[in-house]
Amino acid sequence: DLGPWQCQKHDLFSLANHQDGYSLMFIHNLTILSVTDVSTEFIISMSAFCPNMTSLTISKSEINDEAISHISKLKKMKKLQLIEATHISSFGYAEMLLNLPQLCSLGNCDSFGEVINILYNNNHYQAIPNMLPLEQVDCEGPISDYELHLIANHCPKMRDIRL
Repeated sequence: DLGPWQCQKHDLFSLANHQDGYSLMFIHNLTILSVTDVSTEFIISMSAFCPNMTSLTISKSEINDEAISHISKLKKMKKLQLIEATHISSFGYAEMLLNLPQLCSLGNCDSFGEVINILYNNNHYQAIPNMLPLEQVDCEGPISDYELHLIANHCPKMRDIRL
């Protein structure tokens, strides 16, 4: 856990003339990572070099839907927290939920009501699992009664939801 250390400012995980996160190739068995201020290039490297990642916390970073598409390649991911990540669309979160079959904890998804609505009420996606493995979600955004109904029907393992 690197806590509040700003990875880009201190050149952590990067070497001169290499893409951010290049040094992750030497710790491919990494399963838990907590970082602050990382780039999309770092996320790309992490998704390529750390296929066993199960828990990831990213704080104060310019994370967007492109970065989320790379995080979605980490099929063993069980816990994901994106703190102060305001550039992720509801569609980005929806794609991520579809592509991370073991994800049981999602932190700081303030658009979760809209995300669940996109997944189960929009006919935008072809292969939607009937049930999501989510057990815990942090959401400070609005959730309607109908969206709570969708959560109850499609997230039966949900035991902790913070609204």
